[in-house]
This record gives sequence, C-alpha cells and structure tokens, in this order.
Amino acid sequence: MVRPAGLLSNRYKLEDMPDLTGKVAVVVGGSRGIGEAATAALIKKGAEVHIVSATGEHASDAVEHIDSTTHSDVRSRLHTHLVDLGDLPAVISLFQDLAGSLPRLDMLFLIAGIGVAPFGLTKSGLGNHFGVNNVSQLAITDVLYPLLKKTAEEKQGEPEEEMLSTRIVSESSELHRGAPSDVRFESLEEMAEDKGPMKLYGMSKLGNILFIRHLSSLLPGPTSPSPILALSVHPGAVGTEQQAGASEAYGPLLGGIVEKAGETIFMTKEQGAESALWAGTGTSAVGRAKEVQGRYFTEADGKVDTESNQAKDDALAQRFWDLAVRALKEKAGYDRVHKSRAGATPVLFADDQLIPDIFPLPRQSHDDRSPPRMFRRQSQLLRKLEIEPEAPIHTELRRTTLVILKSPDPPIKSVASSKPDMIPIPRSEHAIAESPS
Repeated sequence: MVRPAGLLSNRYKLEDMPDLTGKVAVVVGGSRGIGEAATAALIKKGAEVHIVSATGEHASDAVEHIDSTTHSDVRSRLHTHLVDLGDLPAVISLFQDLAGSLPRLDMLFLIAGIGVAPFGLTKSGLGNHFGVNNVSQLAITDVLYPLLKKTAEEKQGEPEEEMLSTRIVSESSELHRGAPSDVRFESLEEMAEDKGPMKLYGMSKLGNILFIRHLSSLLPGPTSPSPILALSVHPGAVGTEQQAGASEAYGPLLGGIVEKAGETIFMTKEQGAESALWAGTGTSAVGRAKEVQGRYFTEADGKVDTESNQAKDDALAQRFWDLAVRALKEKAGYDRVHKSRAGATPVLFADDQLIPDIFPLPRQSHDDRSPPRMFRRQSQLLRKLEIEPEAPIHTELRRTTLVILKSPDPPIKSVASSKPDMIPIPRSEHAIAESPS
C-alpha cells in the first residue's frame, strides 16, 4: 500500500527495473531501511549485492529477511561486510580489499548515514555528520573508482543502455535546505561545531549533492566510450529507524509526533528506495544521460534543478570537495591515489571538444621548467574526445596535471597561445592526457 506521503511521487516499481543478472552492486547501508529495500530489489532482479553495514546483527537480519521473501539463490549472491563509517582507516582498508576481490562493479549505492541526530565525534575525530555522511563517501568512491572504470570500459561497443549502466548514487534529502545559509566548507573546525541536529543533518545532505555535482565533472561523461553516471537523490518522507531517535533530536513532544508520522503517514522503505533504484538502474536515465549527469532528483525520473541555490553553487562544491580531501589526508593518512578523478579538471580543448582523461603530476617536473599555466574550464559546453594515445611531443604543467599532446603531421613547434588561459588545438591535432608513470 502507498502511504499518503508517496501519493504524488513518480513510481519506479520492481517490474520497471531491468534484468540485472551478471551485474554487481555495492550498497553502503544495505542492512536497514531504504538500503535493505534497495538490496532486496537488486537481488530479486538477479544482481550480486555486497551489503556494507556497521552492525553484524543488522547485516544478518537483512540477509534472513531478504532470503525469506525472495525465491532465488539469495545466499550465493548476497554478501555482507562490516565497518564503522566513522573509522576512516577501517573504511579505506575494507574497500581496498573489496576492490581487489570483485571482478566488476556496476552500481555503487551510498545510502548509509547519520540522520537528524545530536552532534558527536567519529572515531577519526571528525564531526559525526560530516565524517560519516560525507567524507566516507569520498573515500569509498575513490577506492572503488578503478574497478568502476574497468567495468565501464568492458561495456564499450555494447548497446547504449548497457554502456550507461555503470553508476554511482548518493542518498541526499530535501532537508539539505536546512543547511545554514553561511556554511562555507572551509575548515574541519566548522564541520565540528554543534549547530544542532537539523542543521548538521542539512549540511551533510547538502554535501551529498555537492559531492555528486563535483564528482560528475571528473568522471568519464555520458558521451565517453566508457561512461560512469553519478546522481544524488531524495528518498521522500520515509518511515525508517531514523525516526526512532526523533525524541532525542527534537524533544519528547515534537519527536513523538515525528515518530508517529513515520509509522502511519511516511512512505514505506520500499517506496523510499525507488528514487535510488531508478538512479542506479533506470533505463529512462539513458535517454537523459547528459541532463541527469551530476544532478539531484526528488523522485524517480524527476525534474532537474529543484535543489536549493546553495546546492547549485560550483564554488561551494569545490570547497566541499577540497575539505573532504583534506579530512582524508589528515585523519586517515590517505593521500588519494586517483587524483585525476579527484582534484583535476579538464583543461585542454580541441575546437569545441574536451580532453577525456587527466592524470596527476608533481608540482615540479624535470622535463618542464616553464611556469604553470591556467586553463579555462568549460565542460558544460564540450564533448569528450574519443581518441587513442600516441607519442607525446610536449608537456604542460598545470597545478597537478600533466597534459601530453599527440604528435601531429607536420610536427608542432610551439603550443604557446596569445591567450594565457587556454591553449587552442586545431581539430586535426588531436590531444590526449596520459599518466606520467
């Protein structure tokens, strides 16, 4: 039965999902609430699913429940992994092990998080909402990115629906609108201030949207030969265990009302999972791939640009990203191996086309003594180049990015430009970016 809170939402039912046989999904937070409902649906459609849970009892209960309601080989396709998302070294270690053991990864669902709850510190010493709901998502995504990329590359040449089936989904909320208007994401101290449960939760949900927004600018895009889609979603007003702590967060009177609404008015966890399942598996997203990439949705196959102005702020997204990177380095000693997907942005252009890949380079290079150049980023106007590497002829140092130009015929003697912020490359002189290693 659809509860009142879900009567006006777009539906994405089990029968709307494609067959997922042979595909692999990781569901962070897959043992309770929306995550468990998403896991059950993925299993019923044939996927292999890896649940990541903070509690062994919750994970076991989820497996038992899904097994009892699914008439298929659940035990062989449903696996559990335990970690405290507030313990960043443990998070990194678990997902490194997972990345090394899985043959592929088609879908990454980042659902776990702290709800509207009192302030505290994680085991790694971060504000609990920022550490669990935000920094852990960056760590998980960064560690698993090579496996996601490998999976996407293996789909080259397949039908479009298959090529665009490698996806990352972050669970946000309409409560991102409750983030303080003056949030800056400039220091770890700012993230460790007790602003009250609602504002802390709102900041973290704003962070989820900003995370996906910035991440999408670094991933192989929809027109790449090996695309990865990234979306953030709002589940709707869902009755989950998060309401059970409402009395502590809101006080006994208001908290009691919220808890009662969760039981009678709010959507079921199964309907609450539909927006995430659509973002992770929906075929209607394929026809909208350029439109949906990096965007936030309040319902399955919904409209774009419904988020707050804060959530559309690219400068704020960059600061959020940089702060999460800093948190990983300072609190976990994790210096992020895949910097090409984490801090760099597309920098070279061939007419109206965009370089597909970029990789890290130390700030000082023995083979390039020229001063760093700044390049203009206009990714929203450009298409990805689909080209193969050739011998490099010139390098440019831009912060942490090594850019290598393909050798044209005739050879280029100089790539100097009269415009200090951009190097023009004629269409006939293809450009690529390669790792310096």
